[in-house]
Amino acid sequence: MPSNSNKKDTKRGGFYWKETVPYVSVTEILKIKDKPALRYYFMDQMYLTMVKTPTLTRDEAYAEAFRHSEKAKVRGTTIHSILEAWKNVAELESVAEEFKEYAEALYRWMKEYKVKIIEREKTFFSEKYKYANTVDLIAEINNVSRVVDLKTGKLIYGEAHIQTSANLYSVQESGINIDKTGILLLTENPKTKKVTFTFSEGEDRFKSFLSLKQVWEEENYEMLRKIGYYESQKKV
Repeated sequence: MPSNSNKKDTKRGGFYWKETVPYVSVTEILKIKDKPALRYYFMDQMYLTMVKTPTLTRDEAYAEAFRHSEKAKVRGTTIHSILEAWKNVAELESVAEEFKEYAEALYRWMKEYKVKIIEREKTFFSEKYKYANTVDLIAEINNVSRVVDLKTGKLIYGEAHIQTSANLYSVQESGINIDKTGILLLTENPKTKKVTFTFSEGEDRFKSFLSLKQVWEEENYEMLRKIGYYESQKKV
């Protein structure tokens, strides 16, 4: 097993830590990228809330929209937990009813694409660029090995390709010979509540990731200096 990979290493404050050495999380870096889709989602939730209950105050409408946003985050976390715990389809019986459709779609994808799991929910570090992230899945998919990111939502956005590119590099740096990525999207039909899957070939956006990382470091220079981020880089 590669020496710089571990099962879910300690993560706090947007960093993975090896003892006192901080490695910035890929997801923390991506926060600097504008996400207009999230703004529209939040505005839609506020609009729907006010249409349904026009007597709400502004603060109450904000709170309801925020609740919907938090629910979506919980859903994503739960689906990742289902993937991490998956052993066989029989486990579907233990999945909570509200997430069963997602689990079934995930299992259909595994079957149809002949997925053979190599690793799941595992942390990889880039010693060269001092970042880390927990990779959702490394698997053979139709006989092609890929680093895969799992998403729940309506669309696959550009930042997903940036994230998988960063994940791929850290996996390669660990010594695993893979050069393909993929993104699995699980989407719920709001009317039927049925969940379908879309599997997309990943794009190479690693240069975009490094550019975002540079901007993020400039924006957070003082904080990074205080926690010893730059000192740890000099030792590489």
